[in-house]
Amino acid sequence: MSLRSKLPADFGAAIVSIAADAIISVDEDQRIVLFNRGAEQIFGYTQEEILGKSLDLLIPPRVADVHRQHIRDFADSEVMARRMGERREISGVRKGGEEFPADASILKTRVEDGWLFTVVLRDITVAKRATQEQGRLLEAARRAARMRDEVLGVVSHDLRNPLSVVRMCVSSLLDDPPPPTATARELVKEMSNSVDWMERLIQDLLDVASIEAGRLRLDRQIVDATTSFDEAASLARSLADRSGLEVRATRPEKLPSVLADRDRVLQVFANLVGNAVKFTPRGGSITLSAATADHYVLFSVSDTGPGIDELERDRLFDRYWQAQRLGPRGGAGLGLAISQGIVDAHGGEIRVESRLGEGSTFTFTLPVAPPGEPSV
Repeated sequence: MSLRSKLPADFGAAIVSIAADAIISVDEDQRIVLFNRGAEQIFGYTQEEILGKSLDLLIPPRVADVHRQHIRDFADSEVMARRMGERREISGVRKGGEEFPADASILKTRVEDGWLFTVVLRDITVAKRATQEQGRLLEAARRAARMRDEVLGVVSHDLRNPLSVVRMCVSSLLDDPPPPTATARELVKEMSNSVDWMERLIQDLLDVASIEAGRLRLDRQIVDATTSFDEAASLARSLADRSGLEVRATRPEKLPSVLADRDRVLQVFANLVGNAVKFTPRGGSITLSAATADHYVLFSVSDTGPGIDELERDRLFDRYWQAQRLGPRGGAGLGLAISQGIVDAHGGEIRVESRLGEGSTFTFTLPVAPPGEPSV
């Protein structure tokens, strides 16, 4: 006795019935004569609703005529089975009108009154989304790799500058040791400034890596916002004096305390003030202001620089973008990205408003500290 003879007569029909894929058969007029349980689940119709109806119900109207012609051509060909959608993606239409991507194969069987066409179809919506997500992640990885390579070039250039200064100063001191005069002190000061410059670049890279990994450390305390604002204003005056800029600082007599990492808050101010000084022409001005709003303290740094184009504003907080925009002398381009990471970690928000030719205003918020706690 053969294995086939051991199978029940309705075995094939049972397999078709329980298959998860849609199995649909149509006659030569493309009327549906078989619609299994998988097809019901995928398309949303019951057998009673769909049997005897045109296959056009399950096909997007824009391709219905093309699809009917493909089946007629398939009937006239010598091919008995083939995969559908070899040249273009195919789609199905659910009962509610929703289109979905599909993968399908078709075979034809000779019956008494002509051909019977059977389609085995699979909904690939989830698989397609996964593929798109993989593509998105791959592109993000490639973009990150490109950014990494670009910033390495920028940082290597910027690190060579202070290293060259240190090397020249040391060489001068070794070749012609000067007496302890102002010249010697100036050389040592230049070396010290260059080392500080390198340390800032390295710390910026470490900070942005911590932000990307979600591991930015904050030493949250109750901080006197008035004192922090005054420290930022003092920093702004120090930087602006050397660039011929005027600094204005306006705040209420007393700001509420904030729950924050004092050093990180000053880092945000330093980044924003540093950018304002960098991009504001001599004779311009920088304004620092503070106010309270709801449960936040709002800080602003404004300048009278050239302003920022709308398209550029959308990318200001992207990592390394400033470096790409300004070239090697623009720095590593991490300041605004780090500032955003710090403010976000505090539960605040940072934003920018700007008009070309009129200047820019960067604003960030910090949460007000709970009442009854001493400030530092």
